[in-house]
Amino acid sequence: MKILAILILFFSINKGIAQSIELMPGTENVFVDIQFMENMSDSSFKYIVYSQTRAIISQENNATMSTVVFFNYKSKLGLGATLASRITSGNGASGLFGLSYLNIDKRFLIYSLLAVEQHDETRFGSFSVFKYYPQLCDNWKLYTSLEVNSLIDKEHHLDSVQRMRLGLDYKNNQFGLAANLREIGKDYNMIENYGLFFRKVF
Repeated sequence: MKILAILILFFSINKGIAQSIELMPGTENVFVDIQFMENMSDSSFKYIVYSQTRAIISQENNATMSTVVFFNYKSKLGLGATLASRITSGNGASGLFGLSYLNIDKRFLIYSLLAVEQHDETRFGSFSVFKYYPQLCDNWKLYTSLEVNSLIDKEHHLDSVQRMRLGLDYKNNQFGLAANLREIGKDYNMIENYGLFFRKVF
């Protein structure tokens, strides 16, 4: 798992077009997020590879880690197909396949995925990212982001996550207010983590 994370980080720093590292110290835990997106086609983003490597470090200094790698095909309308692989420190490896929508502009990014995940049993998930970053002046942008994830099996809700960011961007240095919300299990037990985020885009 550590080797895979190091390889993804090395590859993104050398070849990625939108790699970033985020640190969010919060009220319940510290959240670390490393991402990259590699465009394997022209400016239309027809074929891309997108990855997330994330760690959560609790106040008791316990850590969990996950890596997801998405291979995405996009048509001219933005609709497409996604093949993905997920590795987590607690649940091992799984594979995903689904239908997706991608739209990237100078001011926003929209990505949404509905997928079937094969783990020990078949699970169903959704993953969506919405980012809006309009120019305010020469060196400053508004930076907002909403990420929504959900995972269910054939009978029960398993896990849901909402990550929200509101801040500013100064020459690819982003900072502001952050909230990570998580609901676990069929009873939707809530974990709330509020804090600040600091994000660097290379």
